[in-house]
Parts: sequence; C-alpha cells; structure tokens
Amino acid sequence: ADAFSSAVPRAPRGIMVQRVTYRRRKSFHTKSNIVRKVRTPGGKLVVQYVGKRGKGPSCGEYGCGRPLSGIKATRPKELARLSKRQKTVTRPYGGAKCGKCVRSRCAHHAWTQPSIGLGG
Repeated sequence: ADAFSSAVPRAPRGIMVQRVTYRRRKSFHTKSNIVRKVRTPGGKLVVQYVGKRGKGPSCGEYGCGRPLSGIKATRPKELARLSKRQKTVTRPYGGAKCGKCVRSRCAHHAWTQPSIGLGG
C-alpha cells in the first residue's frame, strides 16, 4: 500500500468517473478558475465556479496591521453591495483602525492635552 491510498478517494474498479467541462473559455487551473463539481436535481454533474476569497480590512495604524474585527472579508464588488453597517464599526476610526489602537490614541491625547483631561 502506498502513502496516498487513504488520502485520495478513488472510484471503485471498473466504474468510470463522470467528466465535466468548464463553462467559461479559460482552460487553465488558475486562482480565478477554481470549480466545484455539483450534482443537479436532474442527476447531471455540472461545475460551479468558486469565487476568490476576500481579504478583510486591516488596521491602518503604522506598525499594527491587525485584521479589523466585525467587518466582513469580501471581494470589492460584494463590498459595494453590503450595507454601511456591515462595512464599518460604530466607534471613532471604525473600519480604519482596530480598537486597541483607538484606545491607545485616546489615552495619548488625554495625557498630552491637559485641558481635556481623562474624565471629559
């Protein structure tokens, strides 16, 4: 037995696998041409194109770059379709900086500007 015998599911001997064809012109196995085989209710095996994964927004503070929590990681076209509340967080710098950086920024301003103070 070889190392791949349990990892790769194979069709039983004597039964041919049903082949599918791409529905678009591109015939190469690229990131934008990933497909998933799906069986339709009629019993036909067709391909569905899997869209690329989105990259979520990250903190804009210099040296941080942490992913922003509460904001979906979507592709730009899908991001345009989302409502405003799904693209931002309701706090200062929401959707641009992470909470940790906003806290440190507020604390810095409170200490450097005595007229504001910590209490407000």
